[in-house]
Amino acid sequence: MAVWDGEPARGYGGTADVVAHAERTGVPVRIVWPRGAARD
Repeated sequence: MAVWDGEPARGYGGTADVVAHAERTGVPVRIVWPRGAARD
């Protein structure tokens, strides 16, 4: 599970990097979008 604002990682190993890695390796990912976050 990831609480992610949808923004790119602001440093190596940020939430965006971890989510992308999990998706690439087949790990199921559930994203909880904080109020006000925008999805692309």
